[in-house]
Amino acid sequence: MVLLDDRMARNIAEYLGLTVKGTLGVLAEAKRKGLIMSFKELAMAMKTQKIWYSQTLIDEIALRLGEN
Repeated sequence: MVLLDDRMARNIAEYLGLTVKGTLGVLAEAKRKGLIMSFKELAMAMKTQKIWYSQTLIDEIALRLGEN
């Protein structure tokens, strides 16, 4: 498994048959395993540090994890 957020790098890794997970996927998994209290809080903190993620994507993942 490789951890990648860059779309082009993800496409290449997937083309090579690698399993790809992004930062938000890692946070979601940590939430499911009880390692963090709030996915959305951490994702939003990353956005405040100028790390760009789609707000819609954050909201969709948070909803799937049972967060508002």
